[in-house]
Amino acid sequence: MESRTTILLVEDSLSLLRLYSHVLARAGHIVLQATTGGDAIQMLMEHRPDIVLLDRVLPDMDGAEISKLIKSRPDLASIYVIMLSALKTTEDDRVSGLEAGADDYIVKPIGKRELLARIQVAVRLQQTQTALRVSEANFRTLAENSPDVISRFDENFRYLYVTPAIETVT
Repeated sequence: MESRTTILLVEDSLSLLRLYSHVLARAGHIVLQATTGGDAIQMLMEHRPDIVLLDRVLPDMDGAEISKLIKSRPDLASIYVIMLSALKTTEDDRVSGLEAGADDYIVKPIGKRELLARIQVAVRLQQTQTALRVSEANFRTLAENSPDVISRFDENFRYLYVTPAIETVT
């Protein structure tokens, strides 16, 4: 069974908060809501959503601050951040949002189909990252427990990795 995606929607416009929440919930997502940066940070810590749809301009802080916080914390860094704005729409605004750690930047207004498509892209990327982490963990377990010596070298033939089995050989 496929798990449902939890999305934290951070939007100070109540009409947009209701609209986006309705669209996302109808698509089967779990939607958490916040209207200020402070509320968003509290929700992040309590619920650890999969995706944050983050308004760039909030009454108490810039969404870029929240994005930086998310990406600076190892326990939150895998959260996919989509920044939204109707006010900060220049190229410099969009680039500074991405540089602050946002994974995507949307200029409002955004239509229902595009919003859902962007969410689907985020879900696919997160699923791929999860599969990669599982694959890496499986490989590491296999390599660390192998009786054979397995190693990796860089282009100058310096060791990058050698399994613990090297101890039995040397």
